[in-house]
Amino acid sequence: MKISKIIKEIMGLGIVGGTAYLAYKVGEVNGEINERYREDDIENIEDDVEDKFTYDEPDDGCIAPAREYTMADLEEISSFDRESINSSEFLPIGSITSIPVDKAKSLLLFGITKGFITNKLVRDIFNVDFEKAAEIISEFQKNGYIGEKTGNYRYPVKVRFRDFVDLLKTER
Repeated sequence: MKISKIIKEIMGLGIVGGTAYLAYKVGEVNGEINERYREDDIENIEDDVEDKFTYDEPDDGCIAPAREYTMADLEEISSFDRESINSSEFLPIGSITSIPVDKAKSLLLFGITKGFITNKLVRDIFNVDFEKAAEIISEFQKNGYIGEKTGNYRYPVKVRFRDFVDLLKTER
């Protein structure tokens, strides 16, 4: 190809791009579209004052609505499936001496929501070494909060949320 042919093609692309940009700017300067947007905004503001969550589109089911949980739902949340366990089988949370009581409560609650506790999780939360994390886990096992190690080095949590609430009530 010759240089003159390449220059003509570049100029042609520049002209097409310039024309598109000019058309965009002329449309932007035109006041009609801006007036429409302002009218729509005024109508939407008036509607929003009455009800902020009204939508004109039909529900397509893409986003699930927020669900409020009741105590009956929380009783079903369990990380360990044994019905014979009740809160009287667990020692008080205050009997854990390797970490402060409030941190033990938060670790136990985190374990309940996750379903298990791992050594790495304890090391990351408390910034301790492997032996200290193993000591904390063994103390939780002695109190009956977690079970024996299963696959992937996980310790399943035996405490259900309802049992946790009962343990907190007995602490007071």
